[in-house]
Amino acid sequence: MLTRHIDIVLTTSRYPSPRVRSFLKELNNVIPFSVKINRGKQNFESLIRSARKLGAKYLFLISSNKGNPEKIHIYELYSIEKVYEMKIDGVSLLAEHRYRSLEIKRLCLGKIECKEMSPLLIYFGVSGEECRYTINIFRESNLCIIKFLDNFNRLIGPIIKCRI
Repeated sequence: MLTRHIDIVLTTSRYPSPRVRSFLKELNNVIPFSVKINRGKQNFESLIRSARKLGAKYLFLISSNKGNPEKIHIYELYSIEKVYEMKIDGVSLLAEHRYRSLEIKRLCLGKIECKEMSPLLIYFGVSGEECRYTINIFRESNLCIIKFLDNFNRLIGPIIKCRI
């Protein structure tokens, strides 16, 4: 049996919309060492146990409002403490741009204009080295825009807009 290293477990709040499930799938593809699990009827404690069994360090819980991703809650699994919460103002999926999703093995630091989002990078397992795929955080007025790009500046993951 093949096993792989898992740092992050991705899941949703209960009864996710198709758009939230698509967002989760795209995030799973661009965040290295992540795995998505279907929540089903699991309560929070059961989610924590499932994530710990997989050997993960963090649980990313995507909550939604009116069918759209609203927040990403990041929990550290050993203390069961919420370590970060990102309010999502809008999401643009790859499918909406007619791009196909790639599964990324290594994600590196790109251009960071929005310093307020820097703590988030710790949880994404980003490398400071140079590589083929990067996470970039741009500033547009009072928004931080997270883009996952390849070395030709082509989109490889969802675009996430957050208010600062």
